[in-house]
Amino acid sequence: MQRRGTLFKPLQLPCGLTLKNRIAKSAMSDCLGDGAGHPTAEQIKLYQRWAAGGMAVSIIGEVQLTGGYAENPGNLVLNEASDLHRFRDLARHGGGNGTKLWLQLGHAGALAYAPTSNPKGPSALDLPVCAARKCRWTKFVNYPRGLRGQPGWRGRPVLAVCKFTLRTDIC
Repeated sequence: MQRRGTLFKPLQLPCGLTLKNRIAKSAMSDCLGDGAGHPTAEQIKLYQRWAAGGMAVSIIGEVQLTGGYAENPGNLVLNEASDLHRFRDLARHGGGNGTKLWLQLGHAGALAYAPTSNPKGPSALDLPVCAARKCRWTKFVNYPRGLRGQPGWRGRPVLAVCKFTLRTDIC
């Protein structure tokens, strides 16, 4: 009889959520969006394959709430103008087989891709801070919360601000 190690045992998070195992894909900028901030068929298929393979949690990195500060032209952008049908397809397929699909919300800040974005501080690069920063921060935090309860959306976002500070809002 083959013995299953700890990697394949469920993991209960402090908030009470239980992951089916301890296999996770960390947040990374996969650059598979369509250039306008929407998931593509290729991206949906990739996350579906990872879910089918037994992944417990998959985190999509660098999901922006405004396209003006994207870290990469292929980042997803989730806001009022987004095609939520495409995001729901990503959530449904990437969250199959009991996989949790989470979004790491990011604001690339000074690391935004200059040819297609608008780099802004604060950072060691000493770029100017956006005048409307406080207003955008409120939108940044509150918009994803408004998606809770909509069809296809489970869990909560993981917030990463200016790529250097991570705040979890998973539970």
